[in-house]
Amino acid sequence: MRVDAGMKQLFGTQVKALNGFLVLTPIEAEAQVDDRRKQFGCRRWLVSSRSAERLSTPLVKAVGPECAARTCP
Repeated sequence: MRVDAGMKQLFGTQVKALNGFLVLTPIEAEAQVDDRRKQFGCRRWLVSSRSAERLSTPLVKAVGPECAARTCP
């Protein structure tokens, strides 16, 4: 709902299709996303995005320097 209203998402779960890939929409206060996810029992954001990338290749591409180097935790 936040993304549809033009706001940034909170948990790193919202994606949009772009050039044949699913791309994560911007995240509010990205540095705190893992803290928010932990409050609801969700896995760390980079772990979840890497899992989605492995399961959905080539549809999902995780972002971040750690993922570009294929060294995500």
